[in-house]
Amino acid sequence: YKCLGGFATNQVNLTKLESFSVKNTFEQANFYLDLEGHLEQPGVKKAMEELGFHTETLDILGVYEASSGRQIADTVAEGKELSASKPGPYDWYKMLSKAGKRSGAEAARQAIVRIADFYQQSGEVGNAFLMVFRNYNFEDEDRILDYLENSPGFQQLTELKNTRGYLEIELFSSQQKSRLRRKIIRDLKDQEIELAVQSISGNRLVFINPNEMEEKPLPAAEKLESQ
Repeated sequence: YKCLGGFATNQVNLTKLESFSVKNTFEQANFYLDLEGHLEQPGVKKAMEELGFHTETLDILGVYEASSGRQIADTVAEGKELSASKPGPYDWYKMLSKAGKRSGAEAARQAIVRIADFYQQSGEVGNAFLMVFRNYNFEDEDRILDYLENSPGFQQLTELKNTRGYLEIELFSSQQKSRLRRKIIRDLKDQEIELAVQSISGNRLVFINPNEMEEKPLPAAEKLESQ
């Protein structure tokens, strides 16, 4: 109704009107119409401007004489030139509107990036890492968890899976991946826990025990209870 209302308010007579749904839905429609008038007439020009305000695309297929139906080539060329090389007011409005949306979205994106960088540098917002430790005994796994929870930049740690020889955690830290990886290897080596990097993909770090997993012998009393 809004698309075609400009023809009624500007007293432009429509002689043909067809509508086609877009992708067989009722959300959008394409219209094909014929009207009486000329593109240079004030009423037609205002109606076309209002039509362009409510549509995404507007194509002028041609102009012809109503009496004979003969196409007027010069007028058609002029009409295409008007919509392409010499945009009318509705074209300018649509272009400015699209440019405003794009610039607003880009400004919002840059603001989000700057805010995130600020809070990451201040340590209030960290990076999420998925870490896997393979082939470690339960005692070494506990020591690894204790170290990570007391490491610089630590924010949060969640155990996702903890079985014999396999520890998977999610770690939030203000440290960057490369610095965090090197620090973990260096500090745990000081605690006599050897680490080797098996794979690095995105924020997923997989560490393995380069030595075979050793189970420490149980004390004599615990051996008797287990028997």
